[in-house]
Amino acid sequence: MSSVEELYETLIDLENERALSKKINQESNNLLKGLKVLVDRFNEKKF
Repeated sequence: MSSVEELYETLIDLENERALSKKINQESNNLLKGLKVLVDRFNEKKF
């Protein structure tokens, strides 16, 4: 395999990892937003 092919495969791998990281970050943000809503509602009922 040539170095150009290796570089191309590495770029593809990096792009795949970047896309996965973006998806995980978005899912994490959505979970945090949902948790915040639940905590806010709990605190409202508590007082």
